[in-house]
Formats: sequence, structure tokens, C-alpha cells
Amino acid sequence: MSDVGALNQLVEDSEAISRLCLSVIDPPYDVRDRDEFMEFSDKALPDVLPWRKEGHAGVYLDGRMHDVRANFFGVETSRVPANIYLHDVKIYRVVKTAETEFESAKEDLALKDDIASNACLLNALINEQNLRKSGQIGLAYDGRSALYSSEQILFDGGVEMEEEGAMQGVSNSRAARKEIYVMHPITRNQCSVTLTAALEIPVPKTTVEYSPGAIQALDTSLLSFARWKTADPNAEWILAGSKAFRKDGKQFNFSPTLLGMMGYKASLKACQAGLAMVMDVSVSVFLKGGNLLELAAASLNMRDVQDLVNVSVKHFNERERPMSMSSASSNGREEKNYGLPNELMTKLSDAFKGTKIRLLHLNHFKKINGFGPAAGSRSSVFTSDEGDTNIADYYLRMCRLNNGVNKYASCLGRDGLKYPTLPTLQVGSKKRPIYIPMELVAVLPGQSRNRSVTGNITSQIIKVAAMLPNDRMKYLRNDAADSLLGSIAVDNDAILLGIGNGKISSEPMQVEAQILIPAKLQYGNTVITPMLKGTWNLAERVRFFQPAPKASLSSAGYPYALVVVYRGRRPDNVQQQMGEFQRRLESDSTIVGIPLQCISPQYDLVEANLHELQNYFAYCKGGGARCTVVVLNIDVYSDVKLAADRVGMVTQCCKMNNVMKSPRGYHTNLLMKMNCKMGGVNQV
Repeated sequence: MSDVGALNQLVEDSEAISRLCLSVIDPPYDVRDRDEFMEFSDKALPDVLPWRKEGHAGVYLDGRMHDVRANFFGVETSRVPANIYLHDVKIYRVVKTAETEFESAKEDLALKDDIASNACLLNALINEQNLRKSGQIGLAYDGRSALYSSEQILFDGGVEMEEEGAMQGVSNSRAARKEIYVMHPITRNQCSVTLTAALEIPVPKTTVEYSPGAIQALDTSLLSFARWKTADPNAEWILAGSKAFRKDGKQFNFSPTLLGMMGYKASLKACQAGLAMVMDVSVSVFLKGGNLLELAAASLNMRDVQDLVNVSVKHFNERERPMSMSSASSNGREEKNYGLPNELMTKLSDAFKGTKIRLLHLNHFKKINGFGPAAGSRSSVFTSDEGDTNIADYYLRMCRLNNGVNKYASCLGRDGLKYPTLPTLQVGSKKRPIYIPMELVAVLPGQSRNRSVTGNITSQIIKVAAMLPNDRMKYLRNDAADSLLGSIAVDNDAILLGIGNGKISSEPMQVEAQILIPAKLQYGNTVITPMLKGTWNLAERVRFFQPAPKASLSSAGYPYALVVVYRGRRPDNVQQQMGEFQRRLESDSTIVGIPLQCISPQYDLVEANLHELQNYFAYCKGGGARCTVVVLNIDVYSDVKLAADRVGMVTQCCKMNNVMKSPRGYHTNLLMKMNCKMGGVNQV
């Protein structure tokens, strides 16, 4: 009861509640839990005069010779075969024709399909021929059209090569070309996989004489151990080009749908010190795996799937009303009902188009080629064996076959789809579309998303990839079984091709080097010697070596314009910050030798419209402005440059965030760019 009384007292005393809430949200300094920050606050910053401290990569600027470590790891080549054989891989989709039973399509899938599918298809041919049974042939596949082997491969029951360029000494029983038919793991189409005659690549005894072909063959074998298993859901490694990441390695949660992973980037190069593996730390972005509905809700910034369904039901019901002006297109035909507003459908398409998925009811693998109409809408009606039906009714009928004992009912139950108002996935072709409900789909993990990351995620990647030199080298030198060096060492293919079994050193190459004293910079009134502090600060009253030429000898300064570009609501609350920015820019411009004079009493405001921007730049040019400083309140950089180029106006863009809170030396940095654009020389 005492607790109830205390609660009643708090409810009556609003000021007490405010004090308690404030003590939780913003507690006094002396009672805050600062344990997690102590390890940083107790450490003094290193002295900035030496370039690096003792024990780190690099030394003092003392002019002496020192041993410098590099991320080059030597490769011992005594076990590399005298010859490596290159086989051409071709993969075609097999189609039925009227003249013959089967015929291969003209497009080579090996050149355009994903690496996982190609490796899966080629593995079927290798297993059919038992090429790995003896364990004496090393195979390295680049994921496309090149298969390298440590020995010459002849196939049983293959096609003998009789045309020009065929290998000599091939009998009818042992052929140099093999073709088999395999089902594609994603499209489920029948495919023809062909391995043709080998091209012999001689490997010189000295790495100085290595040909590009020999280096390419050995470079392919570096990550081939992971490339063969890309289609295996239990694979330990994920590949993204020449980068390799362990599934159980260091990970970072970048967003509800995107995951960052730390791994390795590796390649082989021939240098004066011999053959070396160049390796570095890499951080890449991957799509999280799991239930598509949960990932879709997260990508749209919704709390859960139910929020997504609520939005979908509302939009679906509005669209499913009898055809009205709002649901009809310009030609009078009814628009498709996708179950979600267009802006949400665009976000889903950007996030998941091209994603590899698994169909839960069929256990098939597909790729999302687009989105289709909602399963329960009129737009999804198609003609089946039992007449016209929509997708939702089709799945309801399938779930009730055999009294509800089937693969459809095992995933959905006897009542069919739970969310018929959500959009479907298009996993077929344009000519033969196949629509799958979202609730029957799981996203495969480990799919690279580096091409679609935002600026915010890019900054996160830079932060987590930044490591001290010693920590980076320790990560690269790790030769445990779960590291890149350890995995290459135990890979049988790499061993047979001569670079496995410890042939790649875990110690980085060291060379004697001297750190050169940096060049001095000659400005108009002084000489500056950089101190390698990592920053440039010209706030020492320096003048540019050669200021930009003036429009006329009588000109007192350099006319310029200052404008804020916006979209939507006018930014009328930045007068004070813009005034301070203009004052400091003009003050610093006088110091460096290009005194700026604004052609207007204050900054201008222009809507982010291509036509408006072009008219404004034409006005500036007519007013004699040599350059226009454009403050971007929204990211329309490309539009600004296009409009300025059309009228011949020099522009210098900057972000509103930097104007509101300018870093040290920011105004001088802008002036350096402006001087160069107007024809001046900053320093020599």
C-alpha cells in the first residue's frame, strides 16, 4: 500500500514527476556511469611531432634507413607446377524446338549469371567425372568462364576435338571436351554445361618472368576454396569480388536490414622481391537473411510486420473499390493494385530487387526480378485449369488438396494466405511472369549491397575500417584455421597448384626505406613546411602564390554571388548563420589575396528547380559575378552543376551543415578551390 500511496503522491505533484524524469534522461555529471569511457579518458594523446611512435609502422623524420613493413606476403613458388591448364567453361540454357528435341540457347550464362549458380553447375560436371576422387588434380575456378587445373584433364565419354586447335593424342575413349545437362539451381531450367580443351600455360622458374596468364591462374586459386562453396548454405566464407568474409567473423549492425562484415581483400602480384600476396582489411555491406516480411517492414522503418499489414490493408481496400478516377490510368484501364503506396513500393524495389530467395513451400531458389500485384486483388487474376482465379484463391485451393496434407498447407495451413493484401514477388521472366506471395519467402544471407549504400552507412564503414597499423597487421598475419591464410594453407586445390600448405608467408615483407622530408610549399608571401600533422591550416596570414586574374585592372575585388538552394519549405531561420559565414568568407578572402565582394546586399534563396537555377545563374553572370557560392540545403548537386554549365557560371558548392558549424580552416579551403576555378595558382 505504501507504494500505491507514493504513486498517488507523485501523480498529484507534477513538479516531482518532472524532476524524476529529468534525473533519468539527463542525470547530474557526478552520478553518471562513465566506466565505458574511462579507458579512453585515462590515455594521453600521442605527441604529434613524430610521424609515428616507436613500434608502429613508420619512424621519425631522421633521414636514416629503416626497415619498413608492407602488406605484401611472400609466396614460395618451388611447388608451383611447370604448366597450368586453362579450360573454357560454357553454360547455356536448353530449350525445346520444333525441329529437334533440345537445342542450346545462344546466350552464355557463365558470363552473366551469379558465381554461386555457375559454381554449382560446374561442380555437377566435376562430380560426374570424379575429377576430385584421386585428389591429385588441383582445380581453381574464377566463377565465370575460366577453370584452371594443375594437370591436363581428359574426360570419359566426352566429345573428341577434331577441328583446328585440338589437343594431340586424344583417343575416342578419352576426349578433351565434355558436355552434361544439369538443372539450374535458381531458375530450375535445364542447362548445358560444357568444358572444352585445355590451353597450356607455362610457368617460368623465376617470378620475374611470370606471364599475366600464370599470375591470373594462381590469383584465381587464392579464393577458389570459398568460390566452390558459394551455393552451399552452410559455407563458412562469403565472397564479394576479390574480398572474402567469414560468416562468424567480426560483424557490425549498420541498419535493420544491412549488416557490415570485416574480412580480407587479397590478390597475387609479381614484384622485384618475387611473387607476393597483397592483402588488406576490408569492410563490406551485406543484406541480412531471414523472413522477407520482417526485413520488408524493417526496410520501410515500421515497427513490425503488423504495421506493414495495416498500411497494406488500408491502401488495398481503397484500390479494390469499383473502378474510379483514382484507380484508372490515363488510357482508362485500371492500374494494378500492389497493396502498398507507390513510394513504399519504390523503397522495396530498391532494397530487394535482384535478391536471391528461397521458396519455403517448394524449397526452390529464385531471384526477385520485381514486384507484382497484391495476391487478393483483381489485378492478380489469371486463367488456371479451373477457370479465372486470383493468386490468393489459387493458394487456398492448393492448401486444401489431399485434405490439407501437402507442402503448401505445411507452410500456410488450410486457410491459405494470411496477408493477401501484400504485394507479390515476380520471380519469372517478362514473357512468363511467376508471382509468389511474400509470406512464402526467406532471404538468403550474405548478399552484397555495396552499390546501394547511403552516405550515412559509408561513414560507418570508414569508422569501423579505421585501425591502428599494428592492429591491422596483427589481423592480416593471423594464420589460424579460421583466417584467410589458414584456409588457403589447408585447401587441397591450392596445395596442388603450389601456393597452399604454408607456401604463403605469414610474415609481411620488409624493405629498407628512407622517409623523405616533404616538399616545401611556396605561397605568395611565405614558405610553409608541412609537419605531417594530418591537417592543413592556412590561418597564418598567407597569400596565394598567384591570385586569379581580375576582370579589369580597375576592379577592386572579385564579384561573387551567395545563394541558398532549397526544396519545399523556405529556410528563413538561417539569417544569422549565413551572415556570419559571409563575413568570415570575405574576411579570409582578403587575407589570401582574392577579396570577394557580393553582388547582392545579402544571400539569395532559390528553389531547387532546374529552370529556376538556370535563370538565377544567368542573372549572376549578367551582374558580373566571377563565381557563385551555392549552399545546399538539400542534395541537388548535379542539378546545380548542370544549370551552371548551361550558362557558363563557375560555382562552389557547400553543405548547409558545414555552414551552420564550420570546421577550422573551412573558409580557406573553399577559397583555395574558388581561386583555382577562377584561374589562380594557390602554391607551387
